[in-house]
Amino acid sequence: MFEVRNLSAAYGQSQVLHGIDLSVGPGEIVALVGPQWNGQVHVDEIMIGVMPPARGRSWSTGRT
Repeated sequence: MFEVRNLSAAYGQSQVLHGIDLSVGPGEIVALVGPQWNGQVHVDEIMIGVMPPARGRSWSTGRT
């Protein structure tokens, strides 16, 4: 299972994510869909540890 709670991210003064909540349970497949440059990649980068969150947290429990 993977969870993201109240996740926000910024590049300098530019806020790119605002209070994202996401929960993925065992066996689930989730897609982040939206216009290009709308923050989907930033959520991925925070989840794998490439980009630090400005606020909020993400965590994984076990294998999904």
